[in-house]
Formats: sequence, C-alpha cells, structure tokens
Amino acid sequence: MSGLFLFLGSCVSQPMSGQTAPATVSAGQHTQAVAIVTSRVVAENPPPIGVNEIGDMGGTAFGRGNLIPDWGFEAASIRHRYRVLDSGVDDGRPWVTLDGAGVSRFDLVASGYLSGADYRIYRIVDAAGRPLPVDPGREYLDLSAAARYVKVRSGRVPETGSPGLPLGGWVVGSTVGTEDRVYLERGAEQPLRWDYIHFDARVLEPDLTWAHPRVRQHEFRDIWRSVWDDEAVRIRRVAHVVPPPPDMRHAGTSSLEIAVRGPGLQLITGPALFYPATGEGESRWYAFLEPGEVYRYEAWMRQDGIAGSQVDLTFHGQYDSIGQSFTVRESWELHSFTFTAPPVPDTGGHGMPAISFTGPGTLHVDNIRLLRADQDTGIPGLERPDTRNWEALAAYNPEEGRKGVLRNMWTGLRPYTIPGMLELQRESLITFDWYQGFTPDSRPTLPFHLQFAYRTGTDPQSRMVPWINVNSNASLEEWNMLIEYLIEPIDPDDPVERAEKPFAYLRFEQRGTPRPWIDEFSHMIIEFANETWHQQAVEEQWAGWGRPYWVGSGGLEFGLYAAYITEGIEASNTRVADLRRDGRLRFSMGDNYVPYVAEGIAFVPNMESVGHGAYVGPRWETGDVTNSVLDDEGMQTTLLASAENFHDDLERWRQEREMFAERYDAFVDFYAYEGGPSGYALDASDDERAIAEAYGKSLAMAVASLDGWLAAYEAGFTEMAFYSFTARETWASHTTHSANAPNGYIPHAAWLAVQMRNRYAWGHLVAVEFPEVPVIDRGGRDIPLVGGYAFRDGSRLAVFLLSRVLDGSTDLTLHLPGTPLGPATLYSLAGNPRESNMHEERIRIEEREAPLDRVTQLSLEAGSIYLYVVETDLDDTIPAPGAAPSPSVIHEPGRSVLRWDPVAGADGYVVYRSSRPYFSRFDEDDLFEVPDTEFVDMDASGGTTWFYRVAARNDWGEGLSSRVASGGANPYAALFPAPVLAGAAIGDGSLELSWRAVPGAEGYRLGFRNRQGSFTWIDLGDFLSHVLQGIPNGAPVEWTVQAYGRDGRGLPAPVARATPRAATTVQALAEWDLIGATSYEASQPVATRSLPIRVSDLTRGPGFEATHDLPDYHPLPNSFGFFPLDEYEHGNFGRLRGGGSLDMAVERGYFVEFSLTPETGTTFHLTGIETGVTYPYCEATLQIAVRYRVGPGQWYDAPAGPYEIIPALWSGGEIDATEVSFDMRADTRLRDVRETLTMRLYVYSLESDARFCRAGIMRRTGPAITVSGTYR
Repeated sequence: MSGLFLFLGSCVSQPMSGQTAPATVSAGQHTQAVAIVTSRVVAENPPPIGVNEIGDMGGTAFGRGNLIPDWGFEAASIRHRYRVLDSGVDDGRPWVTLDGAGVSRFDLVASGYLSGADYRIYRIVDAAGRPLPVDPGREYLDLSAAARYVKVRSGRVPETGSPGLPLGGWVVGSTVGTEDRVYLERGAEQPLRWDYIHFDARVLEPDLTWAHPRVRQHEFRDIWRSVWDDEAVRIRRVAHVVPPPPDMRHAGTSSLEIAVRGPGLQLITGPALFYPATGEGESRWYAFLEPGEVYRYEAWMRQDGIAGSQVDLTFHGQYDSIGQSFTVRESWELHSFTFTAPPVPDTGGHGMPAISFTGPGTLHVDNIRLLRADQDTGIPGLERPDTRNWEALAAYNPEEGRKGVLRNMWTGLRPYTIPGMLELQRESLITFDWYQGFTPDSRPTLPFHLQFAYRTGTDPQSRMVPWINVNSNASLEEWNMLIEYLIEPIDPDDPVERAEKPFAYLRFEQRGTPRPWIDEFSHMIIEFANETWHQQAVEEQWAGWGRPYWVGSGGLEFGLYAAYITEGIEASNTRVADLRRDGRLRFSMGDNYVPYVAEGIAFVPNMESVGHGAYVGPRWETGDVTNSVLDDEGMQTTLLASAENFHDDLERWRQEREMFAERYDAFVDFYAYEGGPSGYALDASDDERAIAEAYGKSLAMAVASLDGWLAAYEAGFTEMAFYSFTARETWASHTTHSANAPNGYIPHAAWLAVQMRNRYAWGHLVAVEFPEVPVIDRGGRDIPLVGGYAFRDGSRLAVFLLSRVLDGSTDLTLHLPGTPLGPATLYSLAGNPRESNMHEERIRIEEREAPLDRVTQLSLEAGSIYLYVVETDLDDTIPAPGAAPSPSVIHEPGRSVLRWDPVAGADGYVVYRSSRPYFSRFDEDDLFEVPDTEFVDMDASGGTTWFYRVAARNDWGEGLSSRVASGGANPYAALFPAPVLAGAAIGDGSLELSWRAVPGAEGYRLGFRNRQGSFTWIDLGDFLSHVLQGIPNGAPVEWTVQAYGRDGRGLPAPVARATPRAATTVQALAEWDLIGATSYEASQPVATRSLPIRVSDLTRGPGFEATHDLPDYHPLPNSFGFFPLDEYEHGNFGRLRGGGSLDMAVERGYFVEFSLTPETGTTFHLTGIETGVTYPYCEATLQIAVRYRVGPGQWYDAPAGPYEIIPALWSGGEIDATEVSFDMRADTRLRDVRETLTMRLYVYSLESDARFCRAGIMRRTGPAITVSGTYR
C-alpha cells in the first residue's frame, strides 16, 4: 500500500440511492523528514564525474607543463565559415557576399585578407539532391524538404595580383570604393544563397595591410618583441632553412627569427606569465613560480653574425635576476640551465621570459621551454603535468577503477586544422582587432591531451576517458585524418603502411609504440564543436550550422551535418562502425537548455549521445541575470537552485529522449559536457563579480551542484564533466595560486562535493523515497528542504543526505534496506552555507565514525552534505537484475496484454502504469507485481490510454525499468463511459467523494492517492459516494472513479483533487507580484500564491495597451515593478466631453481583470482587496472602482469605492503610489463562493483633460494586489 494513507476501515454496502458507504480512516502526518533507501535501481553503475581542462591558472599554464605558450613558433591558422548571403558573376568570375561578420569582419580587415586562401562550399539539398528554395517570409531556406548536407566543391580565392584583382579576390569595398565581395576562380560554378563557405589559410608573415584602416596599427606584432621597440629589430617567423638536427625532436616547420641591424644590447621579451601575489588585479589571472622547486629553462638556438656569439636566457620584470649566458653557434643546439625558484613575489609587475644579446646579428629560436625539471620527459609537447595539479586531480578521482571523462574543448576548438591539432607544437593564432599580431595560446594539442588522460591510470579501464572537441571548420577529409590517428594500428617498419597511414605513423613517432590511442582507453568521445546553438554569437568557434547569430536555431542543419560526417567516416574506415557498435568510439551532439538537437536527431538515429549543460544557479545562456545583492534570500535560492529549477530541466530532457526513441528509434545517451556552479557573468563590474563569486563558491552552491549532478544520474545522464578544473575566478575548481600565497590553490566547496561522490560512492544508484519531508513554498510550489541519493555496491551502501535549509537543523529518520554490520564512515561538508574557501580554507571534507542502525534518528545541519558509507547484511553474492526491455502491448476490447523478453537472473517483475506518456518511475499511477513476462491489464479496456514500464526483480532488489515507456490508446470502444464526479465535500480531516451513476454499471472502483505514489483502489460495489477520514488537513488528495460490469471495466474519470480543511481565519487568498520594470506585456504578472484556489494571471481590458516607451518609469526599491496602463487614445483614461464616468470606462474596457476559482468541494468568502495605483507627473486625478461576477452571472459593483487616485509625486527620487483598500465584507454574494469569481479594477478619469499621463498598478511595499478572505 503506497501513498499518503494507511487504511484501517472496511466498507458496508448500502443501495444506490445516493447514500454514502462507511468511511475509510488514514493515519496522521509526520513532521520530521523520513528517508527510505530502497534497493530499486534508478541508474546502473553511473560513472564518476570528470573534468573540463587540466588545472591551469588563467595565463600561467601549470597544467600544460611548459609555461611558455606558442613555444614552437608555428604558422598561424586562419579559418572562417560563413553562409552565402548573395552571389553573382562578374566578367566570368563568380562572387559572393557573406552573412554574419561579412567580408570586412565588422570593419576589422581590409582587401587582400584571405586572397589566395582555400575555400570549400557545402549545401543542404533535398532527397533528390536539389537545392532548397528560399522562404521569403523568413529570409532563409525552406527546410521542409531538407534531406542531406553535401559538399559542392572546393577551390582557391584569387591571389593578390590576379588579373583584374590587384588585391586578390578578397575585396572589402569600404577600403577600395566598391562593394564587399569575395571573388572565386574564373569559370567556377556560382554558389547559391545560404550555401556554407569555408575559408582556410596558413600564414607565417601576415600582411599589416590586411587590417582595416579603422584599426590598423603601425606594425604586426609577434608575441616576442623588443622591450625598447627598437626599429633596428625585426622579429618574424620563418620556415626552417637550416634543417633541424635529428635530436631536435618534433621541430615543426618554422622558428622565430630575431634580426638586429645595429649595435647595442637588445632585450627581447616573450608573453607575460607571472604577477606578484597581491590577490588583486592581474594576480587573479597570472601566478608565479613555485618557491623552492627546480625549473629548467631551455631553447634551441642558432645565430648568424652575433658578436661574441653570446646569448642570455633570462626574464624581464619578475625574476629578472635569473638567467644564464650561452655561446650560440651557427648550427642548431639545445641550450639549457636549471634554477631554484625564489620566494613568492609580492611587489612589482608582470614577469616574462626574455632573450638578450648584443647586435648586430640574427638569432633563430625554436622549442623554447620553461618547466619544472621533474616534468620533463625529453619530448617537447609531452611534458608531465604539474605536480600540484596532478595531486588535486588524483584526490578528486576514484582511488581505483573507472574514472570520469577528461574534456578540454579548446584542444580542438580554436581555428586550428586537424593536422595542426595532431602535432606537438600548436599552430599559432593571430588577431585583427584593436591591434594586429600573434596571440599567445598555451592550450595543448591533442597528443598532450591524450597523454594526460593516459597517465591517470594503469590500464584502459582505470584511465580517464578522453573527450575531444572538433571545430566546425574541419572538413570530412580532416575528420578521417583524426580517426586514423586515433584508431589505426601501424607497422612502423613497413614503408607501405607508413605511406598509407601518415597520421598513424605520426602517432608512433610521438609515442614510440604502434598501439592505437583507442586501445589505451575504455572508450573515447568526440563532440561536434561546442555549444553550436550559439551560432557564433559569443565565440566565433561556437559555430553551428544555422544562420550566424540566430541563437538557438539550426538544429535540423546540425543533424544533417552530423550525418554527413559520421556516414563519411564509416565509409572511409571499416573499423569505425565496429568501434561504435562496441561502445568504444562515441559521438556527441551538444544541445541547449531549450530544444535544439531535437530538430536534427532524426537524421542521425545512431548518434551515441546528446550533451547538455548541468549548471545550477543563474545561467547567462538562457538570459538569467546574476544576483545583484548578497543576502540570505539569495543564499536560500542558491540552496534550492537544483531542486527548484534544474530538476525541471532534467525531467524535460528525459521526456525528450523518449520522444526521440519513439519517433526515430534512437535512444541516445545523455552526457553533461559541462556543469557545476553557475551565476557568473561574462562581463561584470568588480562589485558584481564579488557577489557572483560569493554565491558561486559558497557551501550553498556546493549543495545545489551535487544535488544537480546526482539528480542528473537519475534522469539518465552518464558521462559528466565539472567545469572547470582550473585556478581562477568564475567557473573554477580552485582558488588562484596568488590567493593566500604561498598556500593558494585551495579547492572550492563544489569541487569537494564532487570529490566526495567520486572517491567514496559507487555502485548502482538506488531510489531514496521521502514519505515525509519539510518543504518551502516557492511561487506556489512545495520544494523539499532535504534531498537524498544512495549508491549500492553489493552489501555496501553510500547514502547522501543534502540539507537545503539556510539556517537551523533538520531532524531526519533514515531507513536502510539492510542492517549495518558496524559503524558507518561519515564524510561531510558542513558549516555555514554562506561560507566559502575563497579567502581561507573554511570548508573541507570531514571524516569520522558514526553509529548507524537499520533505522536511525539523525540531525542535518543547515546547508550541508552528509555521506554515510556502511557495510550491511545485504546479500552481495547476487547481482542486481539488468534493465528490462519495453513491453509489447496488445489491445483487446476488455483488456490489454503486455509481454516482454525475460531478464537474466530475474525471479519476478514489476509493471508500472501511468496515464501520462514518457512518465517517470516517480510519477506512476499504479504498480503491479507479476511472476513472469506477461501482464493482463483489465483496466486498459477499450477507450482507455495507459503507458507502461517493466522492471525485473530478484533477491537483490529491483533493476532499472524499461528505458522507453510503451502503450497508448486502446482503439476499441469503451465498455462504460467515465463517471461524472459530483464533487468532494470538504470536512475537517475528511472528504466525502461522490459521483453520478453510469447506466448499465454493476459497480464502481474508487482510486485515490496523495500527490506522489500509486493509486489505492477499493471496490465500493454499487455505492455512489464514499468518505475518507483521518486525512491531515491541508494534505491534497487525488481521486478518480471507474465503473465496471461483467465484461470488464470502463474509462476512469479525469483525476480530481480535493483537500480537507478546517475553517480558516481571514488571510490572503491570492497575491500578485508584478515583475519586470521594463517588461510591459500583459502576460508578465503572475499569481504567486494559491491555496485551494486557482488564480489567473492579470490581463488588461481592450481599452488599455501595453506601453514600451515609458521614460524614467522606475519601480520603488521594494516593489515588484509595474503593470502599466496606457489608454488606446493616448491618455485621459476615457475622457469624454465634459468628463468621464464608470459607465464610460465599462463601455470602453478600461479594466484590469483577474479571477479566483475554488477547488471542487472548496468554498471561499472574499472580504477585501488591497491595491494601489501610481500616476506620475500629472495634475488631474483618476478613479479606481471594482466590479465582479460569480460564474457566468451578471456584473455587480463592489460595495466599496470608487476611490480617488492622487497624482504621484517624486519622493526621495522614487515614484509614489496611492494605495486603496476595498472592504467587501458586506456583500453577501461573496460568501461561500463555489464558482469562478471574476474581478475587474476599472481606472478612469472624471475630468475633461487628464494630461495624457500613464498609470500603473503598484503599491509602496508588498504585492501589488492582495485578495483577502476565508476558505474551507
């Protein structure tokens, strides 16, 4: 018997004369929380939570090993992707104009920018290969017949100096007096509007004239430059002329050339890497060398004509006392020295690597490195990770067995080519913006990323899982290069294989083993770019396949592209299909918080996964605004961030996935590509930043984040990754190294919460039920103030209990499915939920022994996390039953029959039934235990609609239920119609439920439950009513009735709800808080409180319009905004010649309307209305009156009012309001209201001229409208 009620009574029959059957009695309601840990699997062995990034701190790349970015001085990769906005042919030469940033890239580049670049054109076509038409209404493609994404052709933009194109094919009209265009080769096929066009170039010496005159500087700067800006110094990147020696491993294709024409000492400085530990400003981004550690500083160098051949490797700014002089020869040699890092600097400015020598002469530099000596492997680009980072990651990961994913999206997301991504030296980046030059990028290439993951374990099953992002610019040919590098074996001694598999051989040269990377890990994940739904709005490389800057669009096009790539890969490499089938190679499409991938998944039904962001707190991606005030209300909201909001996202995604399976036979995995604390702003003031940091790094946020991660497992998520493993502000795992130096790098609370899950909790996730739990009212919803999640591994239980309370403790009774064999180990993150580790270590994982019985009374501190780990007497020799398949459903006139394939090890099954498609196992209507693989549902007769899941059972417990609910409408005619419910008579702790007779019925079944759990059914024979007694007042009951006869059961009545109550004192029946000081739509105001009463939104009458041009229309500091009113004739609120009236206001519809509807069996007595009107800037007065009607009856004037509205005056810089109170107690029509009560506030003028002013509903404090009364 599940649900709220424990039934003690029995039924005594009476005839069908409308008399009532004897009452059924229920037990009372507990006040403390009760948590019951079950042996019901809700997630099968979910993997640990992984990480994004590798522990770097902003501009100081500790995780990378080599602290110097862009250390190989490779050429720059320039890649852009556009949609063709227009096209034509000029003198036989096709041309295009470009959508988005355009040819000039928002006036940042000039003609010649990508002249000579390679290009590729792609197109979306229909099933016959024909181009799609353009929908003129949308100014975009009509995608209704879209079927494939295809490559049209490739070519090259005419180079500078081409006939008729002196600056080449890239023409920026504003710089040469023509239109912006990109010309293609003469005679080439003309592209079509909305084709995709990619441009690719690799540049060693960018031309300064490519910069638009608007932003063009006097030089194109390298990362390394003369500290004195000496014009006699030229610094550039050049291709290797003198071949590197064999021991200069992986030298790349170019080096840095420093040419000095005149005499004198030159100091050439590199990128900024260090900053003193001030805790402010730049110290939030840069760190310092670790005191006492031994570092190696080295570079390969050769020179030509330098006097004395002396070159110093040194520093500028911080650490400028460290350095060593070397004799550099004309051939390449490695020059290196070691030193011990000094104490933490606390004064001065930036520090950077530097090279010094006396000119004239030319110095060539390559493979320059600065790293801790113990990180050196002898292979530049494959250094060992930083010890401090590595130890932090090791403490975060499980001590044994499977680990989570390692995602570093920037490894492949910048505009790099795939061949460049596979090298040890990264391709360079350049910028054409407010300055022109190379930009430092310390992010590693793919070999380092894979080697990092490889080092995290001793075998494929114990290592972190590599997660690779591939940018949207990559061609299918490049994808095939990547796949070869990852999965193809190689015989390095076979010259034929070396020639046929150049990228597999490159991998061998880097690693020294022919073993493919795929064989080093349990599996790999490859993601299509990152958050492509942005459509370049935030980051150019976050580019999807829709129109640029149409955020959230392009999901269908994404699916077509993903099919083009995955099908192309499988066609090129036969191993890919096998690896995908075995789950070892998995692809992922990133989704949005609102549906995006859903449009395209039909084209890739074999897609392994869809990725979501698992963030809690305000999310900038959805337009949320970060908290502007640091207070207790904000902290309480933070504690509830997952339970109140993110859980809704999870449920929506879970249902969406089942929809995919139902429509496209595609059951995809759910991944969380990023997740954890949110609420940070992309651009924020110092004050805003500090507030966001206080929330995001708090213990409260740690509770909410863990709440979200664990709930995501329940919703079906598997691979997930914390964003991010790094030491900086905003989305970070640790404090900066400069915070509390030299003892910085403190883990934040949210990181520690995930660490608890990874280190101490494993096995199947099993359901934790809360038959009783304290709640908090949030906008009319009851949010539980305690959460619980449990893992079971054989006889071992790991139980998480989360307190969502800001202050005080919560008593809780914990029930376990087995008896503990000894004391538990209790791990906790406890304390003041407002605290953080930002300034000192106040929050840490505490470990102690704790007594635990099968039933234990506990007390949870506010805003804290508790994890009880204990061995029990549960049988650890029996494995949990596996997931059950979806049943087939055969409909018959009087029943439906379910059958399913058996599950190994099962000795019985549970059938879950619901009237809702895609229902969750926490949302079923009924459950049935059956011994075998068939179930006959007598309720599912003709005309009914039911959906089912099945779960296998054995002595271990209950396995995972069917991932996809099956069922639907029984197409046969109903045996009996649904009974008409006559209502519920509300009593003190009781409900009298009644219904009307159904012709031909022999009897009735009554089903009832609380809001959660299955229906309890009782057969009442031929009775037409029944009394439920002993129900706690205020506990809602859902109920339905079903008629039956000799041939079966009929349709159940629509579920009704009733709540027993004692008579109440006068209180607020409903309130409206008007939100959005700059949102003037009528749909914005919402009812914030409803007891047993349904409350409508506010709406305007036809005489009022929403206004969007209200200057200086600011709310009071403690108000909730305005509901602006602007009369259609632009003022005067219905002025007639000689003055207005209420009759005129009624005729013209100058009202604000709202309604209250009591629940069935409930009545209320309305006693008063409190509201206010602001009327700024004006001199004339207004009137406010109330009219109402009950049900569809006639309209009545309120017994109080109308009242005068005084023009608002400025008071302390804020707008004032006139507050009014309508006393409705004398109106007998408003007593015992059982139907919908509709009320209208009329605002109008009695005067001939109201000065065209506007008004708004508002009070000085509290809700803008409050309706008071009593109910029962």
